[in-house]
Amino acid sequence: MDILDCGKREDKVKKAARSRLLAVSCIESATVSFSPFSVLDFSMIKRQKTRKFILGCLLLLSAHSTGCFNLAGACANEILSSHYSPTKQLKAIVFQRDCGATTGFSTQISIMPANIDLPKEGGNVFVADTDHGKSPSGPGSGPPVQVEWKGESSLNITYDNRARVFLRKDTQEGITITYSERTF
Repeated sequence: MDILDCGKREDKVKKAARSRLLAVSCIESATVSFSPFSVLDFSMIKRQKTRKFILGCLLLLSAHSTGCFNLAGACANEILSSHYSPTKQLKAIVFQRDCGATTGFSTQISIMPANIDLPKEGGNVFVADTDHGKSPSGPGSGPPVQVEWKGESSLNITYDNRARVFLRKDTQEGITITYSERTF
């Protein structure tokens, strides 16, 4: 065996070693990318998200069923009286609005065309409650009010002076609204 053969053999060994090193490096990187730990980790995260989703749905369902809130709109209106303008073109509707166990009853008034039904929303002219019993309760458990048309474009609303007023508009749809306070 001469020196030339030995050099060739050494080159072959180095190439084979480099190839094996390269192959091991590729295998190691593949192992890190697709190791059982990352698959288990992904599976665990997916289970945690599923548990949180189910828990959230159960919490939402239990809160809804116990009356904490209502997804379909918690408030209901009950008409107490309707007062038509002299020409019967408009009406002032006095109604009680109940928004569930966490709120008190309120007396509300809306002015609208006579041929329109009361929408499922709050009053557009007047809103008041009894201020935790400081004002007496009227027919709908909210404070009592009196409504009187003074003409086609003028309306007077009388309410208890101890009521807590949230909305008190002076005009609505061209109607001038005046207010009187008294003790009922």
